[in-house]
Amino acid sequence: MANALSRLRQAHPVLANVALAMAAPLLLLLVLEGAFAVFDVAPSDEDPRRPGVLRTLMAPDFDAGSLHARFAELPEEGRVVCLGESTMAGTPFDYQFSLCELVADGLDPEAEVVNLAGQGMDSNHVRALADLVCAHPQTVVLVYSGHNEFLNLRHFRHVGIGRALSPVAEFLSGFRVYRAIRSLVASAPDRAADTSDAEVDDATVMARYRENLEHVADRCGARLVAMTTVANPAMRFPLPGQTLRTAAGRGLPLERPGAGGTWRQHFQAPPEVNAALVDLGARRGVLVVDSAAALGGLRAEDYWDHVHPTPEAHRRLAAGVVAALSTRGLARAGKASDDALPVEVLRWGALDRGLYNLQFDPALGAARLEAVLREPGYTQQQLAMAEMGLAIAAFLRNRDDEAKTWLARVDDRMARHSEEIEPRQLGCAPIGGPPPRRGPARDEPRCLPWRSRQLMTDAEHEALIRLADGRSPPVQGLLRSF
Repeated sequence: MANALSRLRQAHPVLANVALAMAAPLLLLLVLEGAFAVFDVAPSDEDPRRPGVLRTLMAPDFDAGSLHARFAELPEEGRVVCLGESTMAGTPFDYQFSLCELVADGLDPEAEVVNLAGQGMDSNHVRALADLVCAHPQTVVLVYSGHNEFLNLRHFRHVGIGRALSPVAEFLSGFRVYRAIRSLVASAPDRAADTSDAEVDDATVMARYRENLEHVADRCGARLVAMTTVANPAMRFPLPGQTLRTAAGRGLPLERPGAGGTWRQHFQAPPEVNAALVDLGARRGVLVVDSAAALGGLRAEDYWDHVHPTPEAHRRLAAGVVAALSTRGLARAGKASDDALPVEVLRWGALDRGLYNLQFDPALGAARLEAVLREPGYTQQQLAMAEMGLAIAAFLRNRDDEAKTWLARVDDRMARHSEEIEPRQLGCAPIGGPPPRRGPARDEPRCLPWRSRQLMTDAEHEALIRLADGRSPPVQGLLRSF
């Protein structure tokens, strides 16, 4: 070979140099590829130890390998895996009383049901998890997703490859060198938040949602069951660019989602989401459960807040899913459970949602918190949290004198019940209750909603702090950190 190369260089020196310049990088890549294989660097994305984009989207302790091992064991009566957002996960009860849990209770007791849904998950999470779950053919996948598509735009550049690049990317993904370089680029610490909301328009977000649905349908086939999204029809929001307090101060009414031309501030699915789901069912034969029909219509009383159904509404949704699964022959129905949540858990749920609603509609949040004060059985800690929430609600509605009155009541309650109130938990407290059966245990505290651009400006926050002049240090400290 050396003699041939020497003769080529003598006869065609320019051509030989070009060939050498082209061959050298290829030889180097082959050497690197071989070395990476020997030392098992950058295994395939199909390897459960390196689950592709899940590394970007999921929590650091997410163990894809254990899930692969678990799902490899064939259950006798089949398996249902729930994917999606907080409605599927069980907010505000953290998996104790989730839609997935109620579906499980309505199926054959031998069926295995796994809840992989989570708060804040969007269709990108669903797509990545479906790649893992649907590698196991005995699994039915139940998906509820669409409300959070504008929530995680910081991940937008890292959670999918445009269709025009897919064949090239698929070919290159077969090489360890490419996977190693891609991993380094995708995991750089300064890349996770380099996409602002303004850089991705609504049409692009919805196009990604439809693409993710198609991908999940490709991976899961007839085992995919999707649910249309439902939301509280009575919720109102300030128009984009306005805070709640600004709108109240100017006498501007809150508007229905989409009134300002976008849904991205409202955490409710735009109409395009359900349209995409219905279209997917019609074109691909995917079973799509009509959630509104399962609920018997859209009524404000069926929701804790802007999107999360009440326990009774959860039961109706689950019954609709179980009936659809049974009719299609994807799972066998059993006897639905009538287990009720413990009273103390329901009380925490009512308080939690009252506080949560402040960031969307402070009038609704205040009504829920006033109901907490009227109902017997709440602890002094819970009542103090409700009064603090009512102070925030009054401030957001531009009622400063009312806010001062509620702050004074918080101080008075803490003085009279000092042994029952922990000041450090005045803004946050655990929801309590029994551990979940089919989802991860959660111990994050429930808190007053943290300040955001929609909630109040920096100047408005300073005005809130001034309202606490003369109040106790715990109250002042909480409002400063709000």
